[in-house]
Amino acid sequence: MLIRKPASIIFVLLVLSIGIFSLPQSGTANVSGKTLPQVTSIQAPADPPLTTLIREYQLPLIPVTTIAYLGPARTPFDVAYDSNGYSWITDIARDAIYQLTPATLVNQTSTSAKEWALPNTGGKRSPLYIIANETQKVVWFTNPTSHQISRLNWSTGQLDDWNLANLNIMPLDLVLQSTNAIWFTGINDTSFYQLTVNTNTVIAYTLSLPTGGPAAKPTRITFNGTCLFLTDTAFDRLYEVPLPLPPKALSYPLTHPGFTWDVDVDTGNNVWVTQPLSSLIDEQLTHSVNKSSYQIMQAGQSISPEIETLKPNTLNVSIKITPVTPSAFPGPLNTTGDPFVVWSIPTGVTAVTYVPPPARPWDVAASADGYAWFTEPFYNHIGVIQPTTSKTLLYTVPTSQSLPLSMDIQLGNPYHVWFTEYRSGQIGELFNATYTTTTPGAPIVITIPGLAVGFAVGVLAMALVMVLMRRRGK
Repeated sequence: MLIRKPASIIFVLLVLSIGIFSLPQSGTANVSGKTLPQVTSIQAPADPPLTTLIREYQLPLIPVTTIAYLGPARTPFDVAYDSNGYSWITDIARDAIYQLTPATLVNQTSTSAKEWALPNTGGKRSPLYIIANETQKVVWFTNPTSHQISRLNWSTGQLDDWNLANLNIMPLDLVLQSTNAIWFTGINDTSFYQLTVNTNTVIAYTLSLPTGGPAAKPTRITFNGTCLFLTDTAFDRLYEVPLPLPPKALSYPLTHPGFTWDVDVDTGNNVWVTQPLSSLIDEQLTHSVNKSSYQIMQAGQSISPEIETLKPNTLNVSIKITPVTPSAFPGPLNTTGDPFVVWSIPTGVTAVTYVPPPARPWDVAASADGYAWFTEPFYNHIGVIQPTTSKTLLYTVPTSQSLPLSMDIQLGNPYHVWFTEYRSGQIGELFNATYTTTTPGAPIVITIPGLAVGFAVGVLAMALVMVLMRRRGK
C-alpha cells in the first residue's frame, strides 16, 4: 500500500471545479481590427528570415443553449505534436480530447479535428497535460479532478483509465519513458510516481531530506533519456533524478520567490525553468553543482484500468494566417556561481507612462537548436530566448487577449511551435516564413524554410489567474 499524508482534497476539488471558469470566455478578434492580407502562393525554401507566420485554428463555438455557463469558446489547455502529423489538445473545462489535422497548404482556410468526449459519470475529469506515443497510436493524459491517468488509443477508440482515488493522488504532469513506463506528478504532493503498464503497478517515490528541512513539492516533470527533472513550485527548486532510480535525488535552488513552474531540457542538457511570479526563466547549466540531496523512499500498489470504447466526433475548424515580426530585446542576464543563468523576460510594452506589470512566463519548450521557447499569457506573447545572441524575441499572438498557455515544438523543425490559446478557444502554429507584396492588396508570397508547412484543472487555471493577476489591481 502507498502511505499517504491527508490532503485538503475538498479545497483542491473546489478550486478544480470552479477555478477554470474564473477566466472569461470570448470569441476571437483581430488585434488591429484590419482585414488580413490573403496568402496565395509559396516559394522554394530559403534561409530562416526574421518574419514569421502564425496560423490560428479556431475550434467551433459551442451553442450557448448547450452549456450556457461555460460560454461559447472551448478551452484548449495543453498541446502535443506527434510524428504522425497530428496535434493533440486537452480541453480542461469541457472534458474532451482533440486530434487536430494541421493544414498542408499555406493558404488553407479550414481543416478538421476529431473530438473524443470523455465519460464523466462520476464527476468532472479536467484533462490537463497530454503526451503522444506515435508508434502505438495512443495518447496519455492526466485527469486531476477524477484522480485518473488515462490512455486513449485513437485507432481503436479504447480508453483505459487507471483510477488513483484510493491513493489520494491527483495526477498533474506526465512524461513517457518507454511504452511500458509513465512518470507523473501529483497536485500539492511530496511524491512523484511511475506507472508500469504491463503490470499495472503504481509506485510512489517520496523526496525527503535526511536531516529534516522543507518537504519537496514536485510539480512539472520532463525526461532527457537518462534523468528525470522536476520543478518545485512551493520551494523554488529543481530536482534531478538519474534512471535507473538511485537512493537520492539531486536538488538545485533557483531564484526565490519565483513560483517555479515548467521545465524542459535542451540538446546540451541545460535545464530551462519558468518562474512566473518573478518574470524570470532560469537556465541551469549542464555543469552545475547540486546544493543538496533528497532521500527517495518508495511504496507501490497494483491498480487495474477501467476500459471503455469511445467514438469521436468530427469538427470543422476554420483557419486564419498572419505574418508576424518579432520585437527583439537584449539581455539582461546574470550568471551566478552555481552556475546558472537568469533571463529577465521583457514585457514588450513601451508606449505607456507607468511601470507595466511583470511578464509572467508560463510554459517552456527547448528546441533542437538550443533555443528556449515560452508562452507569456499576460501580454499575449510567444517568446524565444536565443542564448547564442543573448536576445529574447517576442511574437504577439494575432488574436488579442488569447491567453497562450502550453506549447510544443514540432519534431524535425526547431522553429515550428504549437501552442494553445485558452481564452479564444484556438490552437496556434508559429513557423518561419518571409513574405513580399508589391502593391496594396496584392497577393502575399510566402517562403517557407525547412519542412513542409503543417504536416510532417482548474487548479492550474486558478493558480495561473493568481499569478498573472497578482498585481493587476495595484
